Amino acid sequence: MEDFTSPARFFQNGSLNVPWHDDLVMPLIAIDDIGAFAALAFGNPDAYLGRAIAIAGDRLTAPQITEALSAAAGRPVPHTQIPLDILWEHHPEVAKVYTWANSTFYASDPAPLRQAHPGVMDFRTWLSRSGKARLAARLDAAAG
Repeated sequence: MEDFTSPARFFQNGSLNVPWHDDLVMPLIAIDDIGAFAALAFGNPDAYLGRAIAIAGDRLTAPQITEALSAAAGRPVPHTQIPLDILWEHHPEVAKVYTWANSTFYASDPAPLRQAHPGVMDFRTWLSRSGKARLAARLDAAAG
């Protein structure tokens, strides 16, 4: 989730800029929740050894992410879809990932994860806890 307020990833100049199409549902996870799931796995190795688990606290499209960011910011936050041809030109390895993502449905179900870790955050909860402050700092930096 932190990627959506990071200038090193998807948030530059006060705008959400993503290389995937608007109807792609992206699985989202907060850094704190990654740590919580790692602690669960290390604390109960017999239950997790040899298993791969897709962890996600929420599943949203870019317009839904932008809507949540706008609500948290108290003003519209624009979003732009970065054309993949630009990524192919400048970052081909990244372009491969998003070309795949744009054509592949990546299913994740947060419900079973909530049984293992009831505190796993959805995007709005993450915004209310720490994301809103990160977003405000990025918006202030873009304005100043």
